[in-house]
Amino acid sequence: MYLNKLYSDKQSFNDIEFFPNKLNIILGKRTSNNVGKSVNGVGKTLSLKIIDFCLGSSLSKKSDIAKLEDWEFFLDFSIENKKFTSSRSIDKNKFIRLNDEEYSIKEFNKLMERMLFNIDVNTSLLSYRNLISRFLRIPKGGYNTWNICKEKEQQEVALINNALLLGIDTELIYNKIAIKKQVNLLNANKKSIKNDENIKSIIKGTDIGVNITSLTKEIGDLKYKINSFKISEEYNNIKTELEKSKYTKNETINRIAKLENIISNIDKSLKIKVDVTSEEVLKLYEEASIVFKSDVKKHIEEVSNFHKSLLENRQLRLKEDRDKFRSEINSLNKSLKIIDNKINSNMEYLEDKGTLSEYDSLRTKLNDMELRLFKFKEYDNILSEIDIKIGKLKKDMAEEDIQAAEYIKNYKEKEVISDMFKEFIDYIYKDEKRISGIKVNNNIKNNKLRFEIEPEVDGEKSAGINNVKTFCMDMMYLKLQSNHNIKFIYHDNSIFTETDPRQVYNMLKLAKNICEKEGVQYIINLNYDMYENVIGIANEDGEMDFSSYLNANVVAELCDDSPKNKLLGIDFK
Repeated sequence: MYLNKLYSDKQSFNDIEFFPNKLNIILGKRTSNNVGKSVNGVGKTLSLKIIDFCLGSSLSKKSDIAKLEDWEFFLDFSIENKKFTSSRSIDKNKFIRLNDEEYSIKEFNKLMERMLFNIDVNTSLLSYRNLISRFLRIPKGGYNTWNICKEKEQQEVALINNALLLGIDTELIYNKIAIKKQVNLLNANKKSIKNDENIKSIIKGTDIGVNITSLTKEIGDLKYKINSFKISEEYNNIKTELEKSKYTKNETINRIAKLENIISNIDKSLKIKVDVTSEEVLKLYEEASIVFKSDVKKHIEEVSNFHKSLLENRQLRLKEDRDKFRSEINSLNKSLKIIDNKINSNMEYLEDKGTLSEYDSLRTKLNDMELRLFKFKEYDNILSEIDIKIGKLKKDMAEEDIQAAEYIKNYKEKEVISDMFKEFIDYIYKDEKRISGIKVNNNIKNNKLRFEIEPEVDGEKSAGINNVKTFCMDMMYLKLQSNHNIKFIYHDNSIFTETDPRQVYNMLKLAKNICEKEGVQYIINLNYDMYENVIGIANEDGEMDFSSYLNANVVAELCDDSPKNKLLGIDFK
């Protein structure tokens, strides 16, 4: 696939025609009366985005070109000498026309995938859009690292797409991704089951296995109790009678206590006696030389005799009451023995018997416990099945590790991509000696990455060297032509940010050689300052032919001196 021409339905648009088998430079040019002025915003990066739009990218509302509501863009390209034109408008961006036939974006991308890529694994991870991004790196995500070509691209997606273009086995990569994905899903299901609120409320923090053991024993004990349960038809009557007997017993005990208290008070009263007799009173007065008349003396004797008689009668009555109360106590004690015997007899009878309602209650409790046990076992079985599946998947993963190790062993004997990468690095850093190469290792870690593809260059932590590494990897896609029919690479000026002009000079020379030898295109956005530095180095080295080549292959000069000299031909923010 070659890019031939980019244009629009608007006359103001500055069309860009691309050369096949050559370097193509879109130059952000400085005009003589704008020395030092920035050329950002003239449309270099925008041209890359429009090409991507015409090749089926999704259109975000935040995208620059989404603001061009009434614009339509066209891209001429060819695949194996067959010419195509894709056209797409901003207003109707859900559809795209290819040679006057309209497709949905999904249909278009599937068609392009069939025409451009040889995908040997049936997975959505390997797709036209994921693969074409390796040839159309979009800034803000496409130039940070060599392997990630667009924003938020996952490592495993990047790996399988890069591997296809490098000729590395994608089936092994996909198998690990698929297995790890299944393991992750099973572990998530297992966690979800364990965190189920119904189960957590039942097991109360205890292990399910412990709950099963404990509940099984409880159910066994309850079943034994139910099997030994005897139902009495008179249970309720006897139980009512028992309660009455207990009440009567308490009343009897209280009556006995009350009577014993009364008898105690009677005994205290019987001990009271007459302390002074009439004789003792008269004698006391005689000793005091007081002489009473005969009628007074008689009266004192009568009073004394009256009190004495009164006390004797009271004591006689108290003794009779005491005897009566003692008799009642004896009778109550006899009744108490009879009540105790009746209570004991009824309790012995009820000891191993119950009502039908109690039996039903026990059966209900058993049913509830058996339902809980069923749920426990069901969850436990599910967890066990998940563990078994995870175990089998880990076994599959181990077997895949072995296959991958054998594959890497054979692959390293060829060293095709490592040698090519080193050749590119040596060319770019021809005045320096840098150790370089590509390590392809088997990754046996617990992740989705089957292989570790690591291009290495001395000092690669610097931004400039990282850019060189990215450039070399992309040019390898172009030169290897592994599993694809893409004949171009389009880089934004970001690929040269913080890169030494001498290395940029060598990079462009290398790109020219690859284009001519392999029959491919290299399209690059360049700012005027870097372009002039490269031209200056070429002239210093006496490479006038290369200097002329670069000048002849500037396919577009975009300036900011006037809106008409920008890509869209209008002011656009």
